[in-house]
Amino acid sequence: MMGAYDAEGALVLDFLAGDYIVVPGTSADQDCLADEITGKVFGGLLQEISDYKYVGPGNSTFVKAAEYGTFYGEMWLRAKKVAG
Repeated sequence: MMGAYDAEGALVLDFLAGDYIVVPGTSADQDCLADEITGKVFGGLLQEISDYKYVGPGNSTFVKAAEYGTFYGEMWLRAKKVAG
């Protein structure tokens, strides 16, 4: 572990081993950002990715404050490299 951090109120998430597809997004609306990323992922983005296959479950989405009143978020999706 590098650097100091405040453990009070921290949440530790255990992720299954393997590869993940990470889909980022930004928005001015914190409440809608996770929904926007989810819609992007399951609305067609997964069909465009040919070298990895979504295997779920194990998805995780987070949103945090970014610069200038905007928000940044990511959705992590369990995936498996396609043999080829």
